[in-house]
Amino acid sequence: MKRILLISCVFCLIQSCSDDEKAALDLNVTPSVLEFDNTESTKKIYITSNTQWASSCEQEWCSVSVIQKSGNDTVDVQVLENSGDERIAYISFGNPEKTIIKTVKVVQKAKDENFGLVNSTAYFLRPSRVTSCFLRPR
Repeated sequence: MKRILLISCVFCLIQSCSDDEKAALDLNVTPSVLEFDNTESTKKIYITSNTQWASSCEQEWCSVSVIQKSGNDTVDVQVLENSGDERIAYISFGNPEKTIIKTVKVVQKAKDENFGLVNSTAYFLRPSRVTSCFLRPR
């Protein structure tokens, strides 16, 4: 009888430990938003975790240096040059069971405005339109 009681206590203790471990899973991602200018460049995301995690990004112009890992790490996010309008991508980080999912928003600005001067007329070139104004000498 004592053996059955002892085995039951050990089983309950093991079961309660595994439930505590599941509840204690943690995955944090910093920062939650990355902003880039229009040039090709790289920035870092910091991961603190006590579990395995994987990352993914569905935009071809945005890539991450670490796809799968366990524990803490630093991930490089690289964006390609942007010659068009502002664009947005989302990078997802999650544990294998997908019980924890964190998302980082990546914003890359549009190509910078260009300025031109032709025959006393100033031209501001934007990806979507051209604006002009006439300059009068004083």
